[in-house]
Amino acid sequence: MNKSFFSIVIISSLLLILNISCGHQEQIDRLQYQIDSLKQAKSESDSSLSVITSTMLDIEETISSIKEKRGIISITKGDSNKRKIKDDLEALDKRLQDDKQRLSRLQSLLNSSNKKNTELMAMVESLQSQVAQQSAEIAQLNEQLSLQNATIAQQTKQISTLESDLSTSQAQAAQASQLAQETKSQLDATTEEMNRVYFAIGTRSELKNKGIMKGLSKVDISQSNRASFETADKTTFTRVNLGGVFKKILTDQPENSYEIEESEDGDVLVITNKAAFWQRSSYLVVRIK
Repeated sequence: MNKSFFSIVIISSLLLILNISCGHQEQIDRLQYQIDSLKQAKSESDSSLSVITSTMLDIEETISSIKEKRGIISITKGDSNKRKIKDDLEALDKRLQDDKQRLSRLQSLLNSSNKKNTELMAMVESLQSQVAQQSAEIAQLNEQLSLQNATIAQQTKQISTLESDLSTSQAQAAQASQLAQETKSQLDATTEEMNRVYFAIGTRSELKNKGIMKGLSKVDISQSNRASFETADKTTFTRVNLGGVFKKILTDQPENSYEIEESEDGDVLVITNKAAFWQRSSYLVVRIK
């Protein structure tokens, strides 16, 4: 383009010389035509160069954006971030398509020009190659993003399945725990009932007043009369203070299964063989003086 400008200066100088010295109108017209043609060629060249420069800047910016997206895709995880990246890639691809159309129109103009500019044509072809390369890279990034989305969808499904399994296991564990608790409570109640014994201690008149003693030595140990007795656990009930002087046991406990100890507060009944003591009856009635 410096050559074109230099040519315009030379021809203008020649025109001035001819106009001054010769006055040949035909030569002046021919030179003026050449000047106008060169001006038009320079204008077209400047316009083409402006388009190329603008397109180069767009492509450089697009390349920079693509490189940035390539780095982000490898670390991004959120769905909202992936959607934004996908939208950005679509915008970059649209920009490249616009650049591609612009370069195609410019190439058509250069091809149809009477005087082809080889340097500009080479620049256009280079830019077209870059646009094609970046379009392919955007397609590759979109594919990579889609693969990531598919992997995340599969992992999300697996997590959902695991969470469902965990929820089911937790529900089953809760049911099992509740059943175990109920069974334990039931077993504890049964064990407590099996180990429960009933005893009453008093003088003849006290035992009669409670409805336990009938006549001279008969006792009522029926279930309907349990309210008149105190209760104890036979596994821990090993001795009891009688609160008076021991007279006799009115229920059917073997004599070799217990002993009577004396104390200041009254005699003490000591069970020496729990299994034998409670073997015949779970009731104990002791008469004192």
